[in-house]
Amino acid sequence: MEKRNIFLAEFAMVIVTIIWGFVFPIAQLAIDAGYGTYSILFFRFGIAVVILPVVFRKRLKYINKELIKARMTVGIILFFGFFMQTRGLVYTTPSKNAFITLNCGITLLVIAISAAVNNESF
Repeated sequence: MEKRNIFLAEFAMVIVTIIWGFVFPIAQLAIDAGYGTYSILFFRFGIAVVILPVVFRKRLKYINKELIKARMTVGIILFFGFFMQTRGLVYTTPSKNAFITLNCGITLLVIAISAAVNNESF
């Protein structure tokens, strides 16, 4: 792989990690302000619903019923994980929540499940 591509990939990982780390205290601030778990998730995923179709507009033509069914299954599992993570902020600190989330490997679980649903190897 070209050095420039390696740098861009590593830079992207750093940016994603920074964003991931900021989500916990921001969610805690929202909970402290009186917002409920569902409100926070609605806002969080609402942003994704608006942005992702714009970013991936060329791939939208490949969507079919089978793909929607598979993605809905993974989406429900992912939502449950995000719900539990956000709800956990009511009972613990953002740093403890992030530590638990990281060690439980929610991301790895979602990748494994989506690979299994799509009969892909990872």
